[in-house]
Amino acid sequence: MTKVSQLMNTSLPLLPPDLPIVHGVEALAAAAVSSLPVVTPDGRFVGLLRERDVMPILLGWSVHDRVVGDFMCRRVVTFSPDDPVLEVCDCIFHGAVTECPVVDASRLYVGMLLPRALVALAARLRSAVGRSDAARLTAVGE
Repeated sequence: MTKVSQLMNTSLPLLPPDLPIVHGVEALAAAAVSSLPVVTPDGRFVGLLRERDVMPILLGWSVHDRVVGDFMCRRVVTFSPDDPVLEVCDCIFHGAVTECPVVDASRLYVGMLLPRALVALAARLRSAVGRSDAARLTAVGE
């Protein structure tokens, strides 16, 4: 059984909640992911800055003296490094989550399970099955 810790990304930039929002938006754009973790100086996960969270800036909201904590999403479903990947897939499939931050028992940030890692896993699994099995999987998925 594949665990979250086996697929999670541990190299994403971490944003402090008091970072000016313009710098948070720049980091989000440069990282080329849909969200970045927001963590306190001691590493505690407090939220995500998601692409959709910065849309108000385009709608004319002032960014003067505004920080990441003003825009981030605080209500986020998190996962444990020991959670089975299939549990995360089920949550994504049923629309419960789109971002998958990983925290330990103390809510310290340890990584992010990116959907592209799950897609890569699906591709590896599909290529590992025999040709006739792959045809059946395709037929079932259609």
